[in-house]
Amino acid sequence: AMSDTNLTSLHARVWNLIGAATGTPMPLATSRIGEGASLRMVVLRRVIADSNTLEFWTHAASAKLDEIAADPTGEVLIWDDASQTQARLRVNLSVSSGDPEDWATMGKGSRLNYAGPPLPGDPLATPDAASHIPDPALFKRLTAQVTAMDVLVLAPLPQRRAKFGPDGEGAQWVAP
Repeated sequence: AMSDTNLTSLHARVWNLIGAATGTPMPLATSRIGEGASLRMVVLRRVIADSNTLEFWTHAASAKLDEIAADPTGEVLIWDDASQTQARLRVNLSVSSGDPEDWATMGKGSRLNYAGPPLPGDPLATPDAASHIPDPALFKRLTAQVTAMDVLVLAPLPQRRAKFGPDGEGAQWVAP
């Protein structure tokens, strides 16, 4: 049997995996109003582990902002191939203005993610009709406060699974 020390080290290892994933895309699930789950890839921009916080960037007109306003709970999925570890992170999502310093250091190609009008989801006559004029007012920060983790380690056998509350509280081994 594994001890609490192992639960503590697993929790710390997952936060290390999350930090190592900065700059990479990962799935974010929210709840589409009246239609169930809504899933998309988002790029992890910043991790503040001591406050259990992840930061993503988004367009001010993205449909996910309406979803978050209606239900701020979501899930982020982390997968680490090398360690065969999956971490499902339950998060509370909030939206705020993008950081002007982030905008200042953002590449021209990335800034096109925050262009408009037309806005995300608007119909276009042709694929080329999208705006190519970035607008810093359309750049938003999406903050995800991690409230729980469900961690599954597939290898080495036997598989192990644990659940954690905020700050690793209430850590518990559970059947995989």
